[in-house]
Amino acid sequence: MTMTSPQQKQALLERLEAFEIDAGKPSFAFADRLARDNGWTRPFARRVIREYRRFVYLCATSGEMLTPSEEVDQAWHLHMVYTRSYWNDLCEGVLGFPLHHDPTPGGRGAAEGYAAAYELTKRRYREAFGHAPPADVWPATKARFANAGRFRRVNLASHMLIPIRAVRAALLAVGLGLTAAPVYAADDWSSMLTVVGGVILIPVALLWVFGSRLQALQNSHQRKDSSAAGCGAGATGFGSKTSSADGDGGGGDASGCGGGCGGCGG
Repeated sequence: MTMTSPQQKQALLERLEAFEIDAGKPSFAFADRLARDNGWTRPFARRVIREYRRFVYLCATSGEMLTPSEEVDQAWHLHMVYTRSYWNDLCEGVLGFPLHHDPTPGGRGAAEGYAAAYELTKRRYREAFGHAPPADVWPATKARFANAGRFRRVNLASHMLIPIRAVRAALLAVGLGLTAAPVYAADDWSSMLTVVGGVILIPVALLWVFGSRLQALQNSHQRKDSSAAGCGAGATGFGSKTSSADGDGGGGDASGCGGGCGGCGG
C-alpha cells in the first residue's frame, strides 16, 4: 500500500516528522542508545533519526525496492527492538501497514540489486525533498557497501578497538623514531638519503600497499559472499501477504500492494 496523492503524502510527512519513538521522557532515550551503540555523538544520532523518518516516508510513498544507508539502517534495526513503538505506533498508527525487514537471500544478483536500490533511494530522496541526502548519513554507493558484513558486536570491557589509520600512523612514527639516530649520524646527504629511502620510505610504502591490497581482497571476497547485499523489506497492508523484496524490485502481493522497500548492510 502506497500513498500517491499530494495531500496524502504531505499529511504522512507531517505525521512522521512529529512521530516520537520514546514513550514519555525516559532517562535513556532512543537517541542516546543509538549514539552509544554506534559510537556516535548525540547530535549525529538525532540527525540519523531524522533521515530514518525520511526513509520510512520514501518507503510508504514509492512502492519500489528501496535501501537505506548503513547509518539509517542502524536506526531501523534499533527501532524494531522497541516493538510497541515500531509495530503499533509507527506501522499501524502512522503508516497503516507493516514495514517488514527481511534478511537478504544472498547471491551476487541480490548484492547488485541492493546497490541499484540504494541509488534509486537517493534519487527518490532528491525528488521528494528537493536536495541530495546528506553525504555523512547517505555515503556514496561504493562506500555504503564496501565494508558491509564486517560489523561485529564487541565487548569493550575485554577488547580494545584501534582505528586502522591510527595503527598506520603509529607504525610510521615508530619507523621514524628507530631510524632517527642513523639519519642524524650520517656523514653526508647521500648517506642520509640512503637511510631515509631504504630504511623508512620503502618499508612504509610496502606496508601501506600490502595493507590496502589485503583490505581490498577482503572486501572483494565479502561482496562475492553477498555479505554486503543488505536486507529486504516488504510494504503491504495489515493482514495481507508480504510482497517479495529479494532485490528484483519487489512485486505485487495478494492484496495488490506495491513492491518491497528495505535493505541493510549486514
